[in-house]
Amino acid sequence: MKHFKILSIVLALFAITFTSCSTGSSPGDVIVKSYDLIKAEKYEAVSKLYVKKGGEKLSKDEAKKVEGLFGMAASEMEKKDGYKSITINNEEISEDGNSAHVEYTIEYKNGDKDEQDSQLLKVDGNWFILFSMN
Repeated sequence: MKHFKILSIVLALFAITFTSCSTGSSPGDVIVKSYDLIKAEKYEAVSKLYVKKGGEKLSKDEAKKVEGLFGMAASEMEKKDGYKSITINNEEISEDGNSAHVEYTIEYKNGDKDEQDSQLLKVDGNWFILFSMN
């Protein structure tokens, strides 16, 4: 019985590690995952879901700045009692399959809703959110 418990713990840790390393099977999955990570205050993990226009990863300095922005975003979400759900309204993948545009609605626990959209790029077979400071 003791070995079964240890095996269960190891499998659970493996599942968590595998899930946290994978960006998601669809662009919408990545959007939902990013908000889940912000909610869990895992800002470094969220920054790894972002790339620059050419598909390059953020530099360490850029990632640190972005992590600060995620902290501010989490603070704003808490002002609305946290987020309740994210609904993917439209997920449009380009003909070449290397970019996508996702429109989604964030519903907060206080009843507020925000309409958002994001651009994503496929890099090495994984979807990443396009980072832009517009």
